[in-house]
Amino acid sequence: MSWKDAQQWRAEGLPLTTPSDEACKMFDATVTQIAKTCEDPTVGGTGTTLQKMLEADPNFVLGLALKNHLSRKKSFNDAKYAAELDQLVALAEKQNVTSREKLHVQAIKLQAEGEGMKACQVWERILVDHPHDILALRFAYMSYLVSGQSAQIRDTVCRVLPQWNISHPLYGYLLGLYAFGLEETNLFDQAEKTAKKALELNRQDSWATHSMTHVMESMGRTREGETFLSATESDWAPLSHVTYHLYWHWSLYNIEEGNFENALSVFDSKIASHLKNSGSWFTMTDATSILYRLEFEGVNVGDRWKTIYDFCVGHPWEHTWAFEDAHLLIGCSRGKDQEKCKQVMNSLKDFAEHGQGDMKRLTSVSIPLLEAIQCYEAEDYAGAIDILLPIRYNIIQIGGSHAQRDVFNLLLLHAAIKSKEPVHHKIARSLLMERRQLKEKSPMVDRLLEKVQAAISAES
Repeated sequence: MSWKDAQQWRAEGLPLTTPSDEACKMFDATVTQIAKTCEDPTVGGTGTTLQKMLEADPNFVLGLALKNHLSRKKSFNDAKYAAELDQLVALAEKQNVTSREKLHVQAIKLQAEGEGMKACQVWERILVDHPHDILALRFAYMSYLVSGQSAQIRDTVCRVLPQWNISHPLYGYLLGLYAFGLEETNLFDQAEKTAKKALELNRQDSWATHSMTHVMESMGRTREGETFLSATESDWAPLSHVTYHLYWHWSLYNIEEGNFENALSVFDSKIASHLKNSGSWFTMTDATSILYRLEFEGVNVGDRWKTIYDFCVGHPWEHTWAFEDAHLLIGCSRGKDQEKCKQVMNSLKDFAEHGQGDMKRLTSVSIPLLEAIQCYEAEDYAGAIDILLPIRYNIIQIGGSHAQRDVFNLLLLHAAIKSKEPVHHKIARSLLMERRQLKEKSPMVDRLLEKVQAAISAES
């Protein structure tokens, strides 16, 4: 594949402030991999293209902004990283780069300071004038995802998609992004059609595959979802950035169907090994979610929590994503380390007082959620219910997809099932009725409803 040089970037209306054609080409190679949600072995992956880009021009402002964003530390208070960003801002002023490039630097600095939503406003400003700026689109899109902004996930693509030509090599990948936004706003039929169109254009589009798995999960088409992932595994598994998350979806299908051994097999062969090797917080949340859901169903997961616990105590707690914080507490709790659980809670409360940005503001939701998890773990099911019922519709704010956050719906449901209070069993029945209306085909609902109905009958 040939990469765009400086002249081609200018022709596309996205000029780059660098004298190096090689830097322009390696920037294109990096951005293309981000747009495709994959690593390209023909250019050595994003790490190699970033390195070659900055070797060609060490003072390439937008290239440095991209590198800093991709390699940013989790902490909002990393002094070295903050200094690097200050230097980048100064370099952008010194070079008199384009207004678009200056806005990118501004957005990346805002996000590094924890102000993700303010950063999104800047990226959206870029997209008004430059709808083909795939970098601004992707960065805004992912920021909306980690903050649970479902409509914005959809609409940020909506606003630019009509201005793209189907002949553009990345057009299909926008459809994959759009499909997920449609699914997250419950437009399932439209989401499926869009994801299928994206996959017709690029069968290896793993984000479109991801969008399709969400549609099937949301509609209760779990067996079809398993068949789909199995049939397409060779397309998405080798190089995708979301390979192991797709295996998480595969596990969810099995849990829904009651095929618990299959779910454990996927966990063991794919997800646990990746967690050990990658040190990925995102994979930690996937791994935690699988085991917690299995234990809700009464499955003995053996010593599998140890891998997650070791990760949780072996990495610093920076509170850059509330969704991660909840899974961090679960990992420490299932590791039977009450002292670590106390430390997690104290750390989060300290962050609520002294932290900054979006995540500080979200502690009004994240702290009660973690307190509910503590109640559940202490078998104080009534306490968990009392906390979760009033905030259940606010939990979307901690980010992730509906499928990811569903673990907290299940937490409330199983607290109600396990409670000794008859009224809580009726709450469980109501929650299951709600769940059935939203997902008509659900073996899990059938299993749990039978259990709850039996308990209610015995109490009447």
